[in-house]
Amino acid sequence: MKNKKFVLTVLLCCGLLLLSPAQSALALTNSGTWLGTFSGNDNDLESVYNNIIASTSYTGEAFLLSDFDFYAKVDEPSTTTTEGSGSLTIGYEPDGLSGTWEAGVAIDFYTVKGGTSYALYWENPASSAGTWSTEHLALVGSGNIPQISHFSAFVKSSTPVPEPSTILLLGLGLVGLAGIGRKKIKS
Repeated sequence: MKNKKFVLTVLLCCGLLLLSPAQSALALTNSGTWLGTFSGNDNDLESVYNNIIASTSYTGEAFLLSDFDFYAKVDEPSTTTTEGSGSLTIGYEPDGLSGTWEAGVAIDFYTVKGGTSYALYWENPASSAGTWSTEHLALVGSGNIPQISHFSAFVKSSTPVPEPSTILLLGLGLVGLAGIGRKKIKS
């Protein structure tokens, strides 16, 4: 009986330690791969795209600017989409330097903007949820890491299958099945 109480007490203490606010704030780092920190704003889609392509860390398949879309943006202190057509929610830790994000689709890239720069991250594989932090932003003033200004999400659009080709392929398949059926009926 004493052993059971001891084991339950140890498990309870471990659980409380894992759920404590100090632990969760320390555990949050960016869920994506950091591609670099860039000065300026991330509101120019072409600049963000060029930074992805120019990054030596990005090893994905080639894609064109026309395949790259702005998905959504959340301005601090909001928690839900403030710009864009997508569904994006972010959460903040009390320090304002980290938090969580959740999107309505799997996103490929995201930026964390703060101060005079933005940090660019690659989600590989694309994900619909993760964590963010300002750890890679340029230091400001007296060497402090800036708080988040906004979080932006970007997606690579998949290559659409042309509809006429799909219908033609389906039609040819049906003609083939009809031909096989007719051949079986004759024999």
